[in-house]
Amino acid sequence: RPTPYADGREGNVGDTLWFRAEKTSASIDDEDDHSILSKLSDELDALSTKLGVTKLSEFFDLSEMTAAFSEVDVELEPKWFDATDGLATVQTLKDYLDERPHELDFEGSRAHWRSSLIEELAAALEFLNRAVDMKLRFQFLVVP
Repeated sequence: RPTPYADGREGNVGDTLWFRAEKTSASIDDEDDHSILSKLSDELDALSTKLGVTKLSEFFDLSEMTAAFSEVDVELEPKWFDATDGLATVQTLKDYLDERPHELDFEGSRAHWRSSLIEELAAALEFLNRAVDMKLRFQFLVVP
C-alpha cells in the first residue's frame, strides 16, 4: 500500500478511518474514531489474504492524507468502492475473529485492542449494510 509520507514513514501510526458513502440526500457517513482498523491494517490484510477476500486496505482512500502531507497544493479525486465487496471482506474478518478471538495476539498495553477491533468491525458492518441497501459506493477514508 503506498505511503503518503515523502520520508517513507508508515501512514497508519496516528491515523483513523472514517466510513464514507458517495453523497446522497441521506448521509450515512460514520466519522467516529476507527484507529484500530488503521493501526492493524497490515495484520488484517494478511488475514484477508489467508481467508481469500479482498484486503481491507484495498478500500482505503488516501486522498485526504496525501493532500495533508503534500508539499504542494493537491486535490485528488476520491476513490469509491462497491459496498458489496467491502461487506464481504469485513463480514469474513469479523466472523473469523469472533470464532478465533486469539488469532491476533494483543499483550500488555494493547490488550484492549481485541475488543476495540471487534467494535470497529461491527461499526463497519453496520455502515456497509446500509450502503448496500441504499446501493451506494463507499470508502474507508484515511484521516491524519
